[in-house]
Amino acid sequence: MKIIKAVHINGTDKRKRYWKVPDHLQQPIRLRKGDEAAVETANGPQRVEIIDVVTSRDGFLYWKNGEEWNHLEVTQEVLAIFDRKTKEVKYPPKAQ
Repeated sequence: MKIIKAVHINGTDKRKRYWKVPDHLQQPIRLRKGDEAAVETANGPQRVEIIDVVTSRDGFLYWKNGEEWNHLEVTQEVLAIFDRKTKEVKYPPKAQ
């Protein structure tokens, strides 16, 4: 399972956040730093810029602080992925 670390493009929230990439969005494309994604927020769908892509087995992020291991469960999901150069929808494809 892939997890993206991203920041909002329009500046409504300057903090970096994490979103899960659903299985149907992971296989057909390659996620890269600089790509954009559409995510669901409290204010409706918004665009974010991908800062980092992390691989996780179970939807949790793990990190070590000294001797103690911590974890964070990622629950929000990505809706669509956009190409970084053309800014067009990369996946899912447009309906014809």
